[in-house]
Amino acid sequence: MKNLKVLAFTHKHVELKDLGNLVICNEDLESRLINLKHSLDIPEIFYIGTCNRVEFVFYGAHELTHEFIADFMGKLNFCVPQERLQCYLGQVNKYEGM
Repeated sequence: MKNLKVLAFTHKHVELKDLGNLVICNEDLESRLINLKHSLDIPEIFYIGTCNRVEFVFYGAHELTHEFIADFMGKLNFCVPQERLQCYLGQVNKYEGM
């Protein structure tokens, strides 16, 4: 379980209107997650998107450093300016080693 990781963006830390920028539509979901898995060597990943949260649950030996999370988010190709993406990095809840 030490390699189970969660990156969570919730309405408690991100404005609801801004959470919408992190939602991945069904048509793009599979290809984006496969690309992420291959580029960051993540064996398994699960995406949860609801009206008040976006979460990524995955398995991997990575430490959830600021640099790793920035790379993770960048590879998902969200259609937001780089400076906005940087704001999200300060609003993420991260869980590991549970």
